[in-house]
Amino acid sequence: MADRAKHSPAALPAIAAALLAISLYAVTLFGTYVYDDVVVVRDDPRVTQFNGWIGYFRAPYLLGTPDPLWRPLTCLTYWAQYHLHGPTPWPFHLVNILLHAAVSAIVAIVAWQLTRRRAAAWWAGLLFAAHPIHVEAVAYLVGRAESLCTLGVLGGISMFLHRPLTARRVVGIVGCSVLAAMSKEHGVLLPAMLTWIALVRWWREASVAATPASPAGGHHAQRATQASQLRGTPLFAPAEREPAKWLFVGLSFGLLAYAWSREQIMHLGWDTWFLRWTINPLVMAHGLARALLPLSILGRYVAILLLPLHPSPDYGANITGFVLRADDPYLYLGSAVLLAMLALLIIAILRRWTAVLICLGCAAIAYALISNSFMLIGIVMGERLIYLTSAFVILLTAIALSRLPTKLNIVLGCVVLLAASVRTVTYAWRWNDDLRLFSLSRAEHPDSIYLHVLEASARCDRGDLEGAERVAAAGRKLQPLSQNIWAVSQRIAEARGDKAAAEIYGAYAFDLANNPPQATKRLSHITLPPLPASAPASRP
Repeated sequence: MADRAKHSPAALPAIAAALLAISLYAVTLFGTYVYDDVVVVRDDPRVTQFNGWIGYFRAPYLLGTPDPLWRPLTCLTYWAQYHLHGPTPWPFHLVNILLHAAVSAIVAIVAWQLTRRRAAAWWAGLLFAAHPIHVEAVAYLVGRAESLCTLGVLGGISMFLHRPLTARRVVGIVGCSVLAAMSKEHGVLLPAMLTWIALVRWWREASVAATPASPAGGHHAQRATQASQLRGTPLFAPAEREPAKWLFVGLSFGLLAYAWSREQIMHLGWDTWFLRWTINPLVMAHGLARALLPLSILGRYVAILLLPLHPSPDYGANITGFVLRADDPYLYLGSAVLLAMLALLIIAILRRWTAVLICLGCAAIAYALISNSFMLIGIVMGERLIYLTSAFVILLTAIALSRLPTKLNIVLGCVVLLAASVRTVTYAWRWNDDLRLFSLSRAEHPDSIYLHVLEASARCDRGDLEGAERVAAAGRKLQPLSQNIWAVSQRIAEARGDKAAAEIYGAYAFDLANNPPQATKRLSHITLPPLPASAPASRP
């Protein structure tokens, strides 16, 4: 009974968060396969063949591509579901919903473990469940990698926060690490997060123990006492040292096994030759622009987190550029956020805000992998990519909001959650139909070249060849050096029976595929021949 009472404060917020997530995303049960869902789930031969699951451990995540992605556990869930219920899409969406509900619940639990405040648990769980930035990770079937990975990471953190550290919890943490790493690349960051949490807690306990210094000694004596206390404070309690050793061994062995297994299949780094500059324009950036543009990306992420009015499946060219501009508001927003985080870090250290330090550090670790600051990834930014990082940002927000008076907490919570829920449901509804998603998103983001490609392709698939050509023509005019827009234009022209246009469009696509602009980081080095008289004059 005592143990049940100890855990009960987080139970109700966790259950409420899970139920809210299920109710909001129930609309996606009417959805189908969208974009990468087709190649990863519906049409991947490893899904449909009974012994195909072996292939997930022998080949990359995406067949026939140079992408260095390996997510065998995520793909195994698709395989298992397909052999249970066939290609019917709604059960796939149901599992995505339940996974998001589980993550929302564990966010509430972690909030309680960090703060011991019910208000923080309520805020964290409900806000995570309802935030519109998570729609892509839930409504998009391939977004399952995000929720599975986040479930493993937060599960491991929750077990680690629970004291004392025991052999059973060590097994659970190592299991969570395997789940996270084999679901998505982010999972390899769990050991770094646990190390950060252990150091923060050790520093907190040591500094608190060293605080009562002799008044006669002054500041120098107090600092000497604190330094001595830090040196003498063990990282783990005596009873936890043996489990901690096994945890270190388990996590280290797991990382080595993961790295070795990946290396047998593919190299971890991206070959920039194969990166599509229209999806990650930073492959074209160099010098100061390459160093500072990640701040602009950070600013865009923060803007979506704060005010998700117009989320989008694409933020590549010509939305995010590769040229540093003095009038880019997101560059200044990202810089301001970085400075604010550094200031908050200093304040948290001075005031010994352990929970804030833990969330700041884990958010930085999670975001570093998708920031395009240290290494280029396949996409400049995406809402599903921020799923794990957003958990720690929302935890920080919940910690701050939990300090408000109770009545204000309730009123503000109702307003924020209602607005977030409405936007989540309306945006999730878009994902039920690919043409609806791409056309509405293109209307809100007319500069996105890839949304032109996606909408034109969707219209072509449905037999609306005139509409497809209209969208493709606008895309060719918007960005004539996009290989994808010429490839989809070729397909549309072939479907319309325009062989002359199809031939020249194919030549353009072939030229841009074999001479990508990132090879010289200049757009001007490629000269495309003029269109034939029979082809639509859509180039500027």
